[in-house]
Amino acid sequence: RASYGRFVWSERRGWQADIVRLDYDRAQTERDYVESGFLAEAGPLAQLMLIEQRRARGLIYRWLTRYQDLVLAKQMSIAESVRRVLRDEDLRPFIGPPGWTI
Repeated sequence: RASYGRFVWSERRGWQADIVRLDYDRAQTERDYVESGFLAEAGPLAQLMLIEQRRARGLIYRWLTRYQDLVLAKQMSIAESVRRVLRDEDLRPFIGPPGWTI
């Protein structure tokens, strides 16, 4: 379930923190990736973002620590770097249609 932290300051009570939970239609989000053209047109990192959404955990740091320098130095394409991350064993349960080019 999607959530975010809300922090509010008041003179009387100081800082107050709440966790706000909201409904989140994961299936619709995945359909939107495809139907909007985002998955097809946003480049290889869009696949990484979809896997992040499916597993509810970030992957960009994993990609960044392994491949950002190589990509910036033009020693590897973004597409190849994303393919390599998506080959990680722990991501296999989250890989699959729509729009895969691993």
